[in-house]
Formats: sequence, structure tokens, C-alpha cells
Amino acid sequence: MSTGLDLVAAELSARRRRRLSADHAQAVAGGCINAAWRLHGEGGDVFLKTNRVDALSMFEAEAEGLDELRHAGALRVPAVFGVGSSGSLAWLALEYVQTGRPGPAAERQLGAALARQHGCLGESFGWRRDNTIGMTPQPNQRCDEWPEFFANRRLGFQLDLARDDGRPPALIDAGRRLQELVPRFFEQAHPEPGLLHGDLWSGN
Repeated sequence: MSTGLDLVAAELSARRRRRLSADHAQAVAGGCINAAWRLHGEGGDVFLKTNRVDALSMFEAEAEGLDELRHAGALRVPAVFGVGSSGSLAWLALEYVQTGRPGPAAERQLGAALARQHGCLGESFGWRRDNTIGMTPQPNQRCDEWPEFFANRRLGFQLDLARDDGRPPALIDAGRRLQELVPRFFEQAHPEPGLLHGDLWSGN
């Protein structure tokens, strides 16, 4: 195929030792920054996300994150079949899961499962590697306290990006004041480092 999916399908077929074809690939909804496909093959269909080859590290971090969530055993998380680059494409291949329209019962189950997942506690805030939010880098160096992590790894880093992008100085200054005030919001609260899905919305 002219999309380069044939190269990806050949690479993934070799890794899994199961034939996967791009001949009848179907474009599916998969977010706003990647192309997403449903590929048909032996042993079941595959959900494939593709992007430019320089996006490989983003997919590698996503694959590790999905493995981490799945190992918690709280939620139904698609299996990771592979991640790599073929030709001009970086790609992430996942188990294809047929979804439906959630009702009240499913939403209650999701809430209970998320509570179980959030109960998987770590020793510090952060993660073993950086990842992205969309295409934007997201630093995850560990901190002992949540206010420090949120103020510096999240707010502070985004403010640095906004400054470098030429955003109004008044906006940056207001953000810095908020960054300095973050510890006050948590004087009476002491969050524990739980396992979170960092970009949880209906499209994910």
C-alpha cells in the first residue's frame, strides 16, 4: 500500500509469527495526532497507530505505560503486540477491542476499576521514563512529594514551553505565581503516589 502499512504488516507478522495483512486496512478513529488502522490477520485483528518515524519514542513510552496499567490487574487493557519503525513510519500495534456505547452499569464498573487501579501505590511521584501528552514532551523525574512534582514537572515545564513559544509575559508571570502557591493547596492533604492513566478521556 502507498501508506507504508505493508512494511509494518510484514514486520509485525515476522515478530508475532502470525500473518497480518494490510491489503484491506480500515482507517478508524484513534485520536487527533496519529493515524489509526484496523488490520486483519491470523488470531484476530490488530489496532495499529502510526506516525512519523521520529515519533517512535512516544509510542515506546505508550507501550510501557499500557503494560504497567495491564499488570495492575484492575482494568481491561489491550495487549501490546509490538512497537517499532518500518520505512518512514513509527507504529504501535495493540489488541483490537470492539467497543460499544457505555451505559450506567458500565460506568459504575469503570469507576470501581479505576479506584482499584489508583490503589496501586508506588514509593514516589513520577515514573521510570518521560513520555508525552499529545506530541508534547512530559518529564516524569521522580519526586517524594506531590506538590513538588505537580508544580515543577507539570506546571513549571508547561510554563517554560509557553515562554519559549513567545506567550505573553503577563501570562507566564501569573503562572509562576500559581506554581509558587501549589504547596499551600496541599497543606492539609497528603496524596499518595497511585497508578494513574495520565490522559483519561472518552477517546482513550
